[in-house]
Amino acid sequence: MTQGIRLVKLGILTDIHEHIGPLDAALAHSSSENVDQVIVIGDLFETGEQIEETCQRLADAKVVGVWDNHDYGLCREVDDETLASYSDTVLNFMGSLQP
Repeated sequence: MTQGIRLVKLGILTDIHEHIGPLDAALAHSSSENVDQVIVIGDLFETGEQIEETCQRLADAKVVGVWDNHDYGLCREVDDETLASYSDTVLNFMGSLQP
C-alpha cells in the first residue's frame, strides 16, 4: 500500500424491499469480506410487514445511505399517522437516510 493512502472496502445494497433473507445474506457476505462500510441506495420499504426487522438489521450493521421513492413517507415529511404506526427503530433509521 502506498504510504498515506488507505483503501476502503464498500458494500452497496439497493432495492431491499423488506426481503430479510437476501438482506441477511448480503450483510453476512459483507462481514466475511471485511467490508468497511455498507451503503444502502434506497427502496427499503415495500409493505411495512418487515420494515422493523429490515431497519433493525441495517442499524445494527451501521449501514448509511440514501432513500428512494418507496421510502419517502418514512424519511421526509412524516405525517402523524405514520409516526404513530412505526417504532422508533424504523423512524430513526429511515430518518437517518439522506435524499
